[in-house]
Amino acid sequence: MHLASGLCAGCARTLDEIATWSSMDRAQKQAVLVAVAKRRESASANAKANTAQATDPHAASASL
Repeated sequence: MHLASGLCAGCARTLDEIATWSSMDRAQKQAVLVAVAKRRESASANAKANTAQATDPHAASASL
């Protein structure tokens, strides 16, 4: 569990989503999976942006 985000590091679901998964109907599970895909996409975009800033010596000065 990633403490800052509250998400499982493996499946990107919240504790509540994990705990209630077995009682969810198909539509609820699909909604969670859509949310997980969006979370992963957002995390990937953030990681790419952070990597670009870390490797570009002009990135910090350009944003000032």
